[in-house]
This record gives sequence, C-alpha cells and structure tokens, in this order.
Amino acid sequence: MHAQGLQIPNHQVYGFASLLVPGLGHFLQRAPFRGALWLLGALTLWYLLALSLSSWVYFEVPPSLLAPIATLYHCASMYAAMAHAYQVQREQTPLHAAQEMMPVYLWKQVIGGALALVGVVAVLLLSGSFADYVFSWLSSQAHGRGWLSRPTWGHFLSQSVILWGMTALGVWLFRAGHAESETAQQALCERAVVAYTLQHGGRITVAEASVAAQISLHEARNLLENLVLQRYATEGEEDGIVYYYLTR
Repeated sequence: MHAQGLQIPNHQVYGFASLLVPGLGHFLQRAPFRGALWLLGALTLWYLLALSLSSWVYFEVPPSLLAPIATLYHCASMYAAMAHAYQVQREQTPLHAAQEMMPVYLWKQVIGGALALVGVVAVLLLSGSFADYVFSWLSSQAHGRGWLSRPTWGHFLSQSVILWGMTALGVWLFRAGHAESETAQQALCERAVVAYTLQHGGRITVAEASVAAQISLHEARNLLENLVLQRYATEGEEDGIVYYYLTR
C-alpha cells in the first residue's frame, strides 16, 4: 500500500512537466495545439517579466505584478495538463477531481515552491538592474550630464518589499505543505500496518510492519511503539519474539 502511494501517477507526471515548461504536459499527451497555446502564453509573460526587470524604471507594468502572474500561470498549466489526462480517460470532471489528482499538501508545496523560487530570482534581477541604474546615474552626475533623474528609491523599495513578501508566502506555503505531507505519510503507514495486522490475526512484528508499510525497521519500531503509547496496541513476547497486538 505504501509503495503504491510512492508511485507518481501519469497525470501528475504530465502536470509536473507543464509546471516546468507550460504546455509540455500537453505535448506529451499528443495535444500539440493546447501545448502551443500554453507555451506561447508563458513565453509572453516571461518576456514581459524580463523586460520589467531589466529596465524596470521605464516599464509601466511592475515586476511585483508580473512575477506572481507568471508563477500562477505555470501552476495553471500544470492543472490543465492533469485535467486533460482525466478527460482523455473519461473520469470525473477535473473541477471535482482536484483533490484526487493531487492532494492539497502537494498543491501547497508546488505553489509555494514556485512562488519562492520566482520571487528570489525576481528580487535578485531587480536589485542588479537597480544597481546598474544607480551606477549609470552616478557616472552621469560625475561627468556633469544630468540626463537621468534621481534614482527612484521608493519604487525600488516598494517592489522589493512586495517581491520578498511573495517569496515569504511561498516559503510558508511550502513548509505547511511539507508538514502536512509528513502527517499524511505517517497516516498512510499506520493504515498499511493496521490492515496487515487485521489480516494476520491481530498481531504483527517489527519486520512485518517494515514490509507492510515499506519503511525501515527503525521507522517500523517507532510506529508500533507510538501505537502502544496511544493505546491502540499492546506489546508482548512469545518464544523470544516481540509481537504487537491491536487493542479492541
């Protein structure tokens, strides 16, 4: 059971492919038209973001707006690729299958990681662009050429604060999703051990728990001892072998 949970379903493979390169998941599913549309949209957004970061003083759309839009666009492309896989298989509608396609904690990790990564890159590029701008301004002032106005410090600070806020939100989402994934993993292991125990007379050894849940012997012992501490199981010994019995 646990081993099956570690396998990545095909629809998630398509989704992660489109998360990295929007449209790639559709291309892998032989839907080139949809893939081309998603890829074209991503290229447009990233071109605008690069333009705003390289010459942000003169570009009207701020990077603090384009960065989260580009990030969420990648996530939307991931969802669209998984939804298309569901539609091809004639399963339930994607709108009602989001939880089944990918658990909530994994959505949090994906969206949070993407926000944090794009946010850090955007801040670094923005800072480098502003440093170049300040250097050019200082050089022009030193040579008596006042063709540039004073550096827009307020604009730079506001954009940096917003982008760092986006990064912090991404880190928080990722950490929350990671914590929830560990809880879900623990619950999955416990269900596998309980199911095996019920099928084998209500008792189990550490080695059997390790095989049933596909975890190490040390993790299996900790899991069983935790069940004992929570009074869901008791510990006993027969012929020198330690058994754990489910309580009724």
